[in-house]
Amino acid sequence: MAFLKGFLLGMILQLSIGPVCLAVLSASATRGIREALQMTWGVALVDGMYILASFLGMAALFTITIVRTVIVIVGAAVLIYFGIRLLIAVTENNAEQARERKSSFGYGIALTLANPLTIVFWSSLFGSLIASGKLKGAFNDFVYSLGCITATIFFLGLVATGGAYLSRHLNKRRIRLLNIGVGLFLICFGLSMALPLLRIPLVMSHF
Repeated sequence: MAFLKGFLLGMILQLSIGPVCLAVLSASATRGIREALQMTWGVALVDGMYILASFLGMAALFTITIVRTVIVIVGAAVLIYFGIRLLIAVTENNAEQARERKSSFGYGIALTLANPLTIVFWSSLFGSLIASGKLKGAFNDFVYSLGCITATIFFLGLVATGGAYLSRHLNKRRIRLLNIGVGLFLICFGLSMALPLLRIPLVMSHF
């Protein structure tokens, strides 16, 4: 039951589409499902690390305003950097540069680490569950966490499969447009988090 509860919670949370989901879709459509699945494992690894850190008390750090602000700004800067790199690779139409990432697994780790919402989300969620006493016992906690991580792998696996199917119906021009869209999304996503903290006005629609 603990695994099922964790899995269902994880699946509900996956419905909030973010930069990692779109990056997996793009990777599958442009470089193949194998690369996208490697990226998925990288994402799941980081999720697991953050969940473990939550049990070790990381949630308390995010009650400190300066810590939370620094994490969000640094993470947003990295997301913007990834977006700009992707746009440069696409606009130059250089296949080798578009594949310069040495490891899709490593890219999945880096992108998830860069998304400040990931660390804030997992630490807050498990911090609340621990405080409320809904998680009881080391084994039960482990199984519940495993369910959450399995949901990440399952959902992003579906996204990767969808991207592979999509690639069969897209020509090179449309694939480039997809990558441009993902690059712009990463940039806008990063700006939408960083600028309010820097007290710079920005009008954006909700994603």
